[in-house]
Amino acid sequence: MDKKTASSKLGSEANRVAVIAIHGVGEHEPGEMASAVAEQLLTVCEDEYRYANIRNLTLDVDVNGLNQARASSTLLGRYSLKRLLAGFDSGFRYRKRLAYKNIRDRDSVDQQFTSALLSEDDAYHSTYTTSCQTLQRNDSTTIVDVHELHWADLSHGSVSGSLRVFDQFTQLLLHIASLGRTTLATLLASPGEVGTSDSKLVSTLYMLSALGYWLLAMPILQGNLLFILLACLIFPSVVSENVLLASLAIAIGGTIACAAAIFSRWYLRGHIKPLVLVPFSLLVGIIGGSLVIVWRENLHHFVQHFARSVTTTFEAVLLLTIGYLLIRRYDRIRPGALLLWWGLVCLLILAGVGLALNTMTNGDPVEAFLTWLGHLTEIVYAFLVICWITLAAVNISLLVVGVWYGLRAKLSDKAQRAIATALIAASIPAPLLLSVILALWAMAFLAFEIPDKCFEPLFGEFFFPTVHSTQGFVKALIVNSATHVFVPYLVLMLVAVLLIAWGLLPSIKVEVIRPTFEQTNSTAQQARLLGRWLDGAFVSMRLGATLAGFGFFILLPYGVITQLINLPNTWSIQLKVDLIAIIGELIGGTTVGFLAGTSLFKKSFSNFFGRLRIAVDAALDVDNWLRERPYGNTPRLRIFARFNGLLRYLQTMGYKRIVIVAHSQGTVIAADFLRYLHFQVPKRLEELPEIHMLTLGSPLRQLYAWRFPYLYAWAGAPHGPNPNECGVVRWINLYGSGDYIGRSLWSTPVYSPALEPNQHVLAKKLDMCIGPQAHTHYFDADQMIVGKWINNLIMK
Repeated sequence: MDKKTASSKLGSEANRVAVIAIHGVGEHEPGEMASAVAEQLLTVCEDEYRYANIRNLTLDVDVNGLNQARASSTLLGRYSLKRLLAGFDSGFRYRKRLAYKNIRDRDSVDQQFTSALLSEDDAYHSTYTTSCQTLQRNDSTTIVDVHELHWADLSHGSVSGSLRVFDQFTQLLLHIASLGRTTLATLLASPGEVGTSDSKLVSTLYMLSALGYWLLAMPILQGNLLFILLACLIFPSVVSENVLLASLAIAIGGTIACAAAIFSRWYLRGHIKPLVLVPFSLLVGIIGGSLVIVWRENLHHFVQHFARSVTTTFEAVLLLTIGYLLIRRYDRIRPGALLLWWGLVCLLILAGVGLALNTMTNGDPVEAFLTWLGHLTEIVYAFLVICWITLAAVNISLLVVGVWYGLRAKLSDKAQRAIATALIAASIPAPLLLSVILALWAMAFLAFEIPDKCFEPLFGEFFFPTVHSTQGFVKALIVNSATHVFVPYLVLMLVAVLLIAWGLLPSIKVEVIRPTFEQTNSTAQQARLLGRWLDGAFVSMRLGATLAGFGFFILLPYGVITQLINLPNTWSIQLKVDLIAIIGELIGGTTVGFLAGTSLFKKSFSNFFGRLRIAVDAALDVDNWLRERPYGNTPRLRIFARFNGLLRYLQTMGYKRIVIVAHSQGTVIAADFLRYLHFQVPKRLEELPEIHMLTLGSPLRQLYAWRFPYLYAWAGAPHGPNPNECGVVRWINLYGSGDYIGRSLWSTPVYSPALEPNQHVLAKKLDMCIGPQAHTHYFDADQMIVGKWINNLIMK
């Protein structure tokens, strides 16, 4: 029926049922999931429903009353050493004792974890605009209001802007490593899992995992940012002349800016803000620097030097501002980042002053300035080498201690999976970050024409024994960072990726081209074949993960050792640079296309790339759901706030029942939130009407319980998740036989699809395969099984 012409006068005597549609991973617009559920009901049950109206609701949301614990992070100042140390430890462990006081189920690690994430429950207040689509049954007075819990903007967001793409890419490179630390923290917090004799080994595992993550996310990240800032000054400089004279504008502008700020603060008593004086200082610095150039050089160079002064001054101020703003924002989620940043900047300034006393007193000033910049780059490079070597040593120790612990103690299956998760989380981000850094340097070297001038490295004896020129110095930076085994390592990683891709190929095929639901005879056979292939794919994934772990924990450290002892190498330096550049272009192009495909392509291409990046979105959403910072503003806290506000609204509307229809990550959100209410705020559940839940492609058992066995032990129990503990009357779980994110919850996956829901099944929990389907077609309008089950729960 046409939505524009359909109307219905809804009587107050009608039975009202609320449906809460919760979307999964991927790109979702607000209202999209509610529209899909409503359209599915209208299509599948066209003789039973008619469209009534649609309206928008603006709800006040917060998490007041969900948790009474308090842990204010304001006690730690921005430049406090305690804040830096707090950033090293897991937020869960750091605040566990305070949150533990309010836990009813004291043996439940997931309740401790969630309570810690909500411990600043009055720090988040907002509003939430959601849509409500109203349907009315033709043969009764039942009215169905389809609401939506949209949460994508609070987690991975969208990739509509380039900055958001880089934000997501940075998260993949850095934050994924924190999942291993979190998993080991929950192992330590689980009573009875670690014996007294093994507690030191497990604590050592946790400290090594935390240290490895901290090295990657703090000094290595900031060292590379300093490296990039220096490169942005060096590369424009090496292709121009009279760099020293142009750089005098920076010193003059900076001096005037500092003098103006002091004058404004002390003499004008702050009536003029220092930021207002920045443009004025830039202008004075540019003019002053140019006048110095005119005084020093001939007048016909004035225009050229003036332009260089403008460019150099603007670039220096812009780079320093960008670096500070990035680290200041990063400090919110990584406590102590700003303190470490200023420490590194001050040390670099001190090193620069010491070098200037020796470097810039003799010889040509331009050559001396370039040499000075090169030596500063060496200092940052030496710092990064020390950090990477330390990280390699930490990760080798993590592997050794993990293997030793596994051989020494009789580990449970959950403990083995927790340690495996920690090793996987440690092995993914660092190689990706190193690959991107090397690719950027190699492409920059090939893009800029670097003059081959004489250059004697400051640490030539240690890192660059055969380098005597600028070109050789830049090449050596790239090749030494890659080590002798970098290309073989990437080949090994490629084999691991191909193993995983081969296992998922049939599922990807049905994602792009799904079988028609009318093929009832062939569907059962296809479902069995697809399910068995995916079972084998999980084996190939484990093999791929083993190869990746060998490359990271064994092959790369071997390359570092051989690099340090200067083992003879038959590969030419130029060949290495060219190979790294080619690999960098492939990695960069693939990553940008993978992350931004849904925004760069339209219609069918958009859908195609949207399905391809499901794995990326899944990784981002898992990381965000388990993220422990920023305090008082975690994604889980904000999503819970919306859910809490929506339930509060439904409570006042007099609904007969609530039906939750959740897909993928949405099932984790619904189950975690309802389980938390059941244990911590049972009165909230008692005030609500009865809740029925339909989940589709749920990763609770296949992903969360497997990779995070202590946080989701309740989902991986022998009998699966208990509906009573999640506060639901009935829990129906549907899945496709080729769903690589989630399949069955309570039973071994069955690949013979039941094409019709049994109207007489009144079991509290039920698994059901719906055919040869992967992960993204559950809410197609003609998906008969899902539509009928939604109708079944509405009418029950």
